Order: sequence, then structure tokens, then C-alpha cells
Amino acid sequence: WADLVAQDIAPKTWGRETTSDKELLCTVVYKAFPILQLSQNDWKLESLCTQDYPRWAWNNLEDMAECSAHWEANQEDNTNADNELGPGTSKK
Repeated sequence: WADLVAQDIAPKTWGRETTSDKELLCTVVYKAFPILQLSQNDWKLESLCTQDYPRWAWNNLEDMAECSAHWEANQEDNTNADNELGPGTSKK
């Protein structure tokens, strides 16, 4: 989880992440822990993230407000990047 924070892609909560954010997190986690890919529909990673991440964030981040501020800044950056592309365009 600390690597996700360091890479500036740590979610505020796992359950409210968008599909594209979850896909990015899956890619990063699967690269580090390929064994987690041995499941259908990502259920192993989904279970781990749902059960472990909130507890880890609570115990390891200096302040949950820091996590919240990080998440909000990240969302704002994403919104600004989307707006810069203009209508009918995509980052993909």
C-alpha cells in the first residue's frame, strides 16, 4: 500500500473507486504480486483491498485527512486533465 501512496495512486476508499482507477491499481498490484492474478474476476485482489486497505490506511497514514487531501487533489488533477483535452476526446 505504501508504494501506491508513493506513486500517488492510493485510493481514498476501495469501494468507491472508478473502474479505470481499479484497473490501474490492479495493474500495479499484479505486477508486484502476480499470484493474485490466479482468480476469476479479480476476487482475490478485491477481497484484499476491501478488507485490508482501510485498516492499513488508518494505521499507517499520518492522518486520514492526509489521505483525503491526497485523494481530492488527485481527483482535481484528473478533472483538470480531462477538461484540457476538450469535448469528444479521450486520454486513451
